Amino acid sequence: MTKKTGKTRKTGNKKKVKFNSRVTVHKIEPSNSSDFEEHIKGMNGTILYHHPQCIHCVMLRPKWNQMIQKLKQQNVNCRIMEINADALNKIHGPLGKVDGFPKIINVTNGIEKDVFNDTREVENMLQFVLKNLKGEHNLPYDYNLNEKNRIVKLKTKQNIQNMRNKLNNTYRLKHKIHKGKTGKNKKNKKNRKTK
Repeated sequence: MTKKTGKTRKTGNKKKVKFNSRVTVHKIEPSNSSDFEEHIKGMNGTILYHHPQCIHCVMLRPKWNQMIQKLKQQNVNCRIMEINADALNKIHGPLGKVDGFPKIINVTNGIEKDVFNDTREVENMLQFVLKNLKGEHNLPYDYNLNEKNRIVKLKTKQNIQNMRNKLNNTYRLKHKIHKGKTGKNKKNKKNRKTK
């Protein structure tokens, strides 16, 4: 049995195993808005647009911070960007245009992929962020999507073993297809030389 405690996992034999969780939060304010281009280039992660005087943004802030803390307890690599509305006039391109606050979006390679439209609860926001990461295969093997497309941790040994086998088979299939293509090309080259 494994229990998570802070940044370690306690196992049955009392040894501690470290796990890596890397959640980076970039805050874009009017003073550092020139950093936006550098951070957004090739970014896979989540962006929160907020306005300091928006009551909905003020009410969202504690839940957002709780979500980030829960995310840090997961075994994931994630980038989050928080953009102050006052910095938007210095940001060019489609990500610099926002029609309302707060707005939460997932981006892939610096391009908007998905907009958060659920109730602003910690668990909903966490699932939204993790859904984007699942698409990028940043989650460990013991997580999977359930029937409702939500990410759940696999708890039984059999489920974990099934997931490992599925991932191994996928890898073998891709590797086999790649080998098969190169093998055909070599045969064709030999046939051309003999003709």
